[in-house]
Amino acid sequence: MALCKHLWLGTEDRGLYHLQRQSVRTLTQEQGLASSNVYPILEDHEGAIWVGSWPAGLTRIQEGKLSRYTEQDGLPGKVTALAEDNQNRLWVGTHGGLAVFMNGKLQRTNEPALPKDDVV
Repeated sequence: MALCKHLWLGTEDRGLYHLQRQSVRTLTQEQGLASSNVYPILEDHEGAIWVGSWPAGLTRIQEGKLSRYTEQDGLPGKVTALAEDNQNRLWVGTHGGLAVFMNGKLQRTNEPALPKDDVV
């Protein structure tokens, strides 16, 4: 049985908690998150942590560096779901549609199979 080295907890209005061994680190909007309302969290194949937040925003944490993505970067709305596929693309579900992160940028998809714009 493998032991968990990191535990990430998203909160409403209190940011993101990173529990590691016997320490707890809190990340909020003041430390660089897009918002302190954290909803989905995903660790990708490279070990980067993706944090979706409300009212809008996506943050990538990799090697201690935080990168934020917003509507200006192609994010269609409030982030509700995160998933990585077998081609290492990050899919971002939002209240506004679906986006995919690949080659270093977000692109909104025009998936006709989606019955509405809310992806949860």
